[in-house]
Amino acid sequence: MGTVITIVVLLVVVSAIVKWVVGLGGGLDVEARLADSEARLGALRERNRKVEAVARRSIELKHAREGDPSALWAAAAGGDLECVKLGLDSGFEIDQADDDGWTMLHYASSGGHSQVVRELLGRGAKARRRCDSGLPIEMAERRGHDEVVALLRAAG
Repeated sequence: MGTVITIVVLLVVVSAIVKWVVGLGGGLDVEARLADSEARLGALRERNRKVEAVARRSIELKHAREGDPSALWAAAAGGDLECVKLGLDSGFEIDQADDDGWTMLHYASSGGHSQVVRELLGRGAKARRRCDSGLPIEMAERRGHDEVVALLRAAG
């Protein structure tokens, strides 16, 4: 009789466990649960990428606000108008050159970043300043940046 009670209790426990498992996932569909887990993992990875991008951007803006020349040359080269404006607003010398004589205008012209070129020219950057690679207009011409060439021509 003790054995029968043990078997009945065991069946009740097993039945409860099966109901609990089925209730959690809507069934024992392993592939569906795996797909759901992969989707959640993908979402977490995307969120992590976004957080890293925000952190990098914060660092770039901090350096621009502090007037770090390399950060501002890189911002001009990459067409980052916001960083360029921050650096100029914080007192960075607009025509400050690197070791090769490149200014922000050279970098922006070479990269074809017309918005940055327009901003720099509007704030008084010297369009006729030569570096080891030539004038900003020559650099833009070599790379086929027609809009930048037109801006630089208009500036003299």
